[in-house]
Amino acid sequence: MRIYCMKSCIPIYHGSSDERQEAHCHTIEIVAYIESRSDRFVPFSHVEESLNRCLNHYRGQFLNAFPEFHGDSSIEGIGEALFAQIFEALSERALSLKRLEVSETPLRRYAVGIID
Repeated sequence: MRIYCMKSCIPIYHGSSDERQEAHCHTIEIVAYIESRSDRFVPFSHVEESLNRCLNHYRGQFLNAFPEFHGDSSIEGIGEALFAQIFEALSERALSLKRLEVSETPLRRYAVGIID
């Protein structure tokens, strides 16, 4: 088994409503644990490219405006939406997202994962 651990930080805006003027900002930390489903070597750059393709879309953006968050831009909602999107993107490269951790502060971390 080969596991890649990738950490990213992205600035986002979100709020408890869809009103931008009520939004506040965070730099969220995202840690992805990714398994290679292939016996061949996969360079970190390929893993990072797939991950960044998903995350860069949200850099500095108001998350409530995106339909994939279904109006839930809580840390839990962010984790669930990003897990689904990243899982799909990685599967195109014979990679599997095993666990995704999202945090808005060092004391608040939400994890989504697959149990084998």
